Amino acid sequence: MSGDHIEKLVIGISGATNSGKSTLVEQLVSALPNCSAIHQDDYYLEPGDERLTWIPELNHENWDEMKALEMERLVRDIQQWVRDTHSPGGDSISVLLVDGFLLYNYRPLNELFSKRYFLNVSQTVCRSRRSERNYEPPDVPGYFDQIVWPAYLESREEIKDQSDITFLDGTSKKEDIFQTVLKDILSVIPLTR
Repeated sequence: MSGDHIEKLVIGISGATNSGKSTLVEQLVSALPNCSAIHQDDYYLEPGDERLTWIPELNHENWDEMKALEMERLVRDIQQWVRDTHSPGGDSISVLLVDGFLLYNYRPLNELFSKRYFLNVSQTVCRSRRSERNYEPPDVPGYFDQIVWPAYLESREEIKDQSDITFLDGTSKKEDIFQTVLKDILSVIPLTR
């Protein structure tokens, strides 16, 4: 990759719910010139959509599976960014960060990434962080243990052998995670300030 001339870079930032993805993306957008972001959370179906899976025992919809997301639209939007974004010229490039909890389990999306990162957290940390956030619709009792955590474990198991994913400890200091990823990105692209 270092010998190639790169004009555009699409980078995936994935991991468990509340693992620090959004924080990392905000930091990177601020630090990298010509950088923007797309958030998988913006591609959820609307509550009540007939495509959502209803969980009778929880009286709640399942928001932690691929079916709850408009993945085809996400792929189209990234492809459009790649087509329509103009290179800033010189030695600089355009960077698109894509964050979400189910990025690397969907082949058409997976094929768009130049670099991929995944933030791991323990069940205890994940539950604690999630309990401090408000969701719409809100989590119901039992949703984390019956749906969220098992879905995360299943999706992580599916991608564990993908050799080009950089797995990071999402419980490390935010600044350390940011510096690690920033340094890695800067090592493969020439940037002018």
